[in-house]
Amino acid sequence: TRSSILFVDCRSDAERAVSVIPNSVPAASVLDAALAEPQLVVAYCCVGAHSADWCEAQADGIWAYKMRFLAGGMAAWAHHAGNLVEPLKWSPTTRVHCWVRELAPFFPVASSGFEVVLTEAPTPPPGDVFSRPSDMRHMRLR
Repeated sequence: TRSSILFVDCRSDAERAVSVIPNSVPAASVLDAALAEPQLVVAYCCVGAHSADWCEAQADGIWAYKMRFLAGGMAAWAHHAGNLVEPLKWSPTTRVHCWVRELAPFFPVASSGFEVVLTEAPTPPPGDVFSRPSDMRHMRLR
């Protein structure tokens, strides 16, 4: 059931200000004790790279066996018409932040009615997650 899943949002404050997966928590606020209860911990971000890195950072923890990342991130969630809410009002929304302009085409705007929002973000630094493979790429949510 959904209550046995903890969704961990690995996106920036600007991205989370637009919309979140209902009942998710920011990665920065996840304490080890919070990982004990759910059967599954699913990290997500825009397309999956930052959440894969978050899972990789948890790999030495006692709850590592529960960790997964949402392959395709918020773009995949939108393609499957997943529910989103505005974090301050907790009301449904179809707005979703796409992190950088180059990722906007991955979101299903025309087919699903989602509105892609982009606040100007700095260019990812050299060596960011998009420029190197991650050992956790194989641990996709099925």
